[in-house]
Amino acid sequence: TTRLQEYGFFDAKARSGMNYYRLRQVDLDGTETPSNVIGIRLKGSQDAAVYPVPATDMVYLEWTFQTDRSVTLQLMDARGQVLRARSAEGHKGLQRFALDVSALPAGLYQMVLQDAGGSLLHRAPVSVQ
Repeated sequence: TTRLQEYGFFDAKARSGMNYYRLRQVDLDGTETPSNVIGIRLKGSQDAAVYPVPATDMVYLEWTFQTDRSVTLQLMDARGQVLRARSAEGHKGLQRFALDVSALPAGLYQMVLQDAGGSLLHRAPVSVQ
């Protein structure tokens, strides 16, 4: 149609932190046109976001720290082998960490954030394209 259309969507699986969305318009002739990606930040008890989905060059984790602490960020394959890791100082408030995934084959990985004592802070799937 050439008329303005309005749509609504409720994401029942949205997580606290950043959530990214895109529409895909499919015309009657099969032509597909993707919209721009938009990000919506949802507040929660533990703000965390992993993006972009899927990742191609870099993958980012945003985490809200309640206190300053040393952390380790790891990217693991399906066997649990650590493929990428970095240590960092997390400061109270929102922090962003990055891992380079450009040399990894396409697939599904796990991103794990742990404190210096080895306690799990966050675990999230990461899709690499």
